[in-house]
Amino acid sequence: MAAVIDGWPQAEAAGITTKQRMALFFANVGVETGGLRLIVESLNYTSAARIRAVWPSRFKTDAAAQPFVRQPQKLANKVYNGRMGNRSGSNDGWMFRGSGMMQTTGRENYTALGFGDNPDALRDPATAFSTAVREWAKRGCNAMADRGDVKACRKAINGGAIGLAEVEALYAKALTVFAGADQTATSKPYVAAVSLSKGAMTPPPPKDLIEKVQQLLRERGYPEVGNVDGKMGARTRNAILAFQADNTLALTGEISDALLSDLIKAPQRPVAPERAEATAKTLKDAPSIQQGQALKTGGLIAAGASIVGGVVDGTVSVDDVVGHITTGKMIWAALGGAAPWIVGAVLAGIGAYYGARFVQEQVQAYREGRHV
Repeated sequence: MAAVIDGWPQAEAAGITTKQRMALFFANVGVETGGLRLIVESLNYTSAARIRAVWPSRFKTDAAAQPFVRQPQKLANKVYNGRMGNRSGSNDGWMFRGSGMMQTTGRENYTALGFGDNPDALRDPATAFSTAVREWAKRGCNAMADRGDVKACRKAINGGAIGLAEVEALYAKALTVFAGADQTATSKPYVAAVSLSKGAMTPPPPKDLIEKVQQLLRERGYPEVGNVDGKMGARTRNAILAFQADNTLALTGEISDALLSDLIKAPQRPVAPERAEATAKTLKDAPSIQQGQALKTGGLIAAGASIVGGVVDGTVSVDDVVGHITTGKMIWAALGGAAPWIVGAVLAGIGAYYGARFVQEQVQAYREGRHV
């Protein structure tokens, strides 16, 4: 909700300013996000029947769908790979699954929005909203809203009629919410009124209190809070809202002594099974994992090159080493001429070690919910 409010000027710039346009926009966003609760497709279905209902052409029988029950990553790669720019036999289906407030899906659609190299960025609430506005405008939905064509708008966004009944119901409700909006007026008065409900007129909380709350949110499993910087921004507010929703607290998104007390007493945030079982392979497209793997691979290559270089340039040979050992001489006497190569190999090996260790730490942090 905070992302919608803070980013609403983008919607106005895209022409979402009349009653019909706002109503249909929010109706579709409401369905795609499960009521402003989810911005990433989970695909964690609990029954074969439900999987068949969603993908009837891909699963003709319960037996065909059963292996994909509670297997979200496996299911994503099954139903999404080989189309929308996703490569067959890859993890693209999972990495480029539905994300954002309009559930952008597929490598080519992520790439068109500028997220082909960083799909996780589309799962940030603020980005999720801005891309929803872009998707809406790109598909010409304002014109459809103007003529009240709910079905055509749904097809433009979803590709079919899935969720059409829910959109129609939310659209009818949204029209009553925006009943006071003039057909040609902008929505600025409405946004200003909602902004006041966030407590915009109250003094900001002290920096040390913000930092305490941010640190506790990270410790409780809400890495979306971002850095512990003492700044009350959209990421901190979104993390607070997520914490409050998980613990059935009033959804204020604000920092207070009461929130601090709730955080201190709160249990650790549950981690989804697919997250708890993540590996470096399943996270291979994450920038941090790629950086660690690059350091590891580069270190191993450099170490090997140093060893080979020492042998090739003649500064050390196996026969010399063996001869010195058999005659009782110190090993470093045999290797003295290759010192630069040895130092290079050792340093490269250290780099490879820390690269591998960094990857392990990143995977563990992701499993425990300490990393977005």
